Amino acid sequence: SALAFGAAMLLIAGNDARPKNEVNAPISAKAKAALALWSDPKIWLLSGSNLTFGFAAAYLNGYINGRWQKQALDPTFIGFLGAIIALIATASSKLYGFVAEKMGTKMPIVFIGSLCFLGIALLSFVQLPCPDDGPCEGPGGWGWGIMIFYVLQGMGRGVYESTNKGIFADFFT
Repeated sequence: SALAFGAAMLLIAGNDARPKNEVNAPISAKAKAALALWSDPKIWLLSGSNLTFGFAAAYLNGYINGRWQKQALDPTFIGFLGAIIALIATASSKLYGFVAEKMGTKMPIVFIGSLCFLGIALLSFVQLPCPDDGPCEGPGGWGWGIMIFYVLQGMGRGVYESTNKGIFADFFT
């Protein structure tokens, strides 16, 4: 709480970092410029990671958390699992950047991210017997094993937040 309060006070006291001579374009001009990109096939070819990340995040937060996480673990662990995603995404994005630089290409990293999101979908169909013969469905009986969904989401998010954005920057200067 003290760190958050201190950060808020620094933001209030700090100066605006944007250049003073920058002219702010109206929102309609920005929307028009974004829509103009839709005719470029590159935008559609590159958007796969964006779409799969969006679907995977919504599926994890809306379905896995709502149905299986509360069966597998105590519902109070939801914050911990969300923090695991952020921690893994942060660490893996640094690792992905290092590996992509050494390899000279980002494509294997994007493939890894795709496999992570695919893994979330495929693992949803795996059902193990419930440990206490209680009512559970799908991965709800996995106990701590349910964390694999959060690890995969974190690794996929690491690609989405770093390598994927770097690829867009490569194609659209």
